[in-house]
Amino acid sequence: MNSQKHLRSIGKMFLLLLSGVFLTLANLSNLPNPLNSVPPFRLGQLLSTASAEVATGFPAVFDDLVTQGEDLFFNETFAGNGRTCGTCHPATENFTLTADFIATLAPDDPLFVAEFIPALMFGAPENLDALGRPQRFENPALMRAFGLITENQDGMGDMERRFNMRSIPHNIGLSASILTPADGLTPPDDRTGWSGDGAPIGTINGIPATGRLEDFLLGAIVQHYPLTLRRSFTGPEPDFRSPTQAELDALTAFLLDLGRQQDPVLLAGAADELILKDAGAEAGKVLFRDGVAGGTTSCAACHINAGANADVTGSTPANRNFDTGIEQFLQNRLNDPTVTVVGEPRPVDGGFGTNPAGDFTTLLAQPGFENENFGDLTFNTPSLIEAADTPPFFHNNAIATLEDSIRFYNSIEFQQASDMAIPFNEVQVAQVANFLRVINALDNIDNRILRQADRALLALAHQPTPNAVIDRILLIMINDVDDIRVVLNDGSLHNSGGLPENAIKRLDQATKRLQQAMNTNASVNARAHHIEVAEEELLAVRGVLRY
Repeated sequence: MNSQKHLRSIGKMFLLLLSGVFLTLANLSNLPNPLNSVPPFRLGQLLSTASAEVATGFPAVFDDLVTQGEDLFFNETFAGNGRTCGTCHPATENFTLTADFIATLAPDDPLFVAEFIPALMFGAPENLDALGRPQRFENPALMRAFGLITENQDGMGDMERRFNMRSIPHNIGLSASILTPADGLTPPDDRTGWSGDGAPIGTINGIPATGRLEDFLLGAIVQHYPLTLRRSFTGPEPDFRSPTQAELDALTAFLLDLGRQQDPVLLAGAADELILKDAGAEAGKVLFRDGVAGGTTSCAACHINAGANADVTGSTPANRNFDTGIEQFLQNRLNDPTVTVVGEPRPVDGGFGTNPAGDFTTLLAQPGFENENFGDLTFNTPSLIEAADTPPFFHNNAIATLEDSIRFYNSIEFQQASDMAIPFNEVQVAQVANFLRVINALDNIDNRILRQADRALLALAHQPTPNAVIDRILLIMINDVDDIRVVLNDGSLHNSGGLPENAIKRLDQATKRLQQAMNTNASVNARAHHIEVAEEELLAVRGVLRY
């Protein structure tokens, strides 16, 4: 860690000195500021705090493809109903939504357009289809109760009944999470969404789509942005505008840049094997990787290195689909008010599917609502590196806690669907959960906060000082530091004694420094110093968590 800290210090000193020289030359000669060019590291990191109604200001400071995509992600409505990508993927919520966060939003937030735009309300005369049936754009009750969004990935032929209620997957680490298996069905070319087939296939407004990540973005506009349920790009009053290829390229670049670019190494004996200092968390890592006596599989069989890729003999690890029985688990608990709202339709979700005829028609979600969805009941593997700070879990938000999500893999539903089981006892459940908490904390430090800190320093060096931009970065950093604090405290991890080994106290020190850096009355040097000290505290936290 000391060598890493030394290298970062040298790099930042060089960066600030170079920035100062550039700024002086620019001021003397009135030349364009060289900081507006692409710096020699990735810039695409978080910016919005909610639905991004205020311009980010980032393109005025940084000018690269990733930043252009970032600005589009949080601010571009595509002339639709007011939603942006950031409406459902706010940065301060780790690019997902929870019911608790939804409860803090204003009534006119674009997330709630189905509640105040008549043409999007269920049952309103404006949104009846050609057969006179109401079309369901959102289910506000389930959205507010559980953070569930209506999806029509099985087609829009009968939107009253054919729909799914799915949670919002985060967008972090996609570059390491969407590889389609070589022996998998293509298209889709990328594994997106909760079932691996979230991106459209065909031609959308003249744009050919083959299930790629950029097609996922196009599909999201069609699904979530319309002014009416005609969902038309054309005519005298179109429902949205079509994204340009340049915009799709920029959005794709931002998403692929977000978060980690590779998974940690958990392989036993590897030179760079991740070794954790907490004995329980380290034991959880071994249990996660190797399984337990009496079990028929391990967590790592589907989540190599805790990521989204599965290890299949003779094949390259990639993002694969599995039937875990989670949909049956939900259906068995629909009378539980903690998982459903009485009277609200929640049809069976068939998962991955390409055949509209389907054969998964035996379950009823609610009386009077037969399953109108098709698929093979498989869902693709999510990364677990982000799990600790992105509950609830699974495509349907059926399980609320990290521990219960681990227990699920010894449930009757999982055993019946997969003919496998991972029978952890309660001590082992706690150990695996704490392993996931620690790797989440490390990922937040390495792949989010420290990268943002470098970006904040660049913004500070820009003239005139873009305070709004700097404060947005710092606010996201403070939220991410708080995420680490909550995650570690949930597992009673590294919060005993005094400095230097108490990670929570060091996180508190980092937060104070970041708050001080938001003082626009302070000098650039003073604000930069606070950011650098916060970085040192976070590097120290990393040293507390791992060897």
